[in-house]
Amino acid sequence: MIYLPTDNIISSSIAIVAEEAMKAGIPLSCGEEAQVKGGGTFTLGVSYFRLGEQTGQMAARILKGETKVGEMPIQSQTDFEFLINKTACEALGLTIPEVLAAFAVDVK
Repeated sequence: MIYLPTDNIISSSIAIVAEEAMKAGIPLSCGEEAQVKGGGTFTLGVSYFRLGEQTGQMAARILKGETKVGEMPIQSQTDFEFLINKTACEALGLTIPEVLAAFAVDVK
């Protein structure tokens, strides 16, 4: 297995990376959802949409005068995205456990 971090170079070339990994029979553990939708095998990673919502909520608190930037604690995302590429798993001969089936999507 190869782990792919949330990296712009990897993400922008995920189709090529996924194709080469598939040829070699190597699953790809991805850092985020778009990499899975681009051909990676699975992720338990950040959701940039949810991260944007969280950032917007933080900005709203600052704009409403509820807090100041220097007083706001550093936050990290706690709600992660779990997604499995059913198409890639089938091609690699990987069985998705029934308990994880709800997270599997067909990626064409």
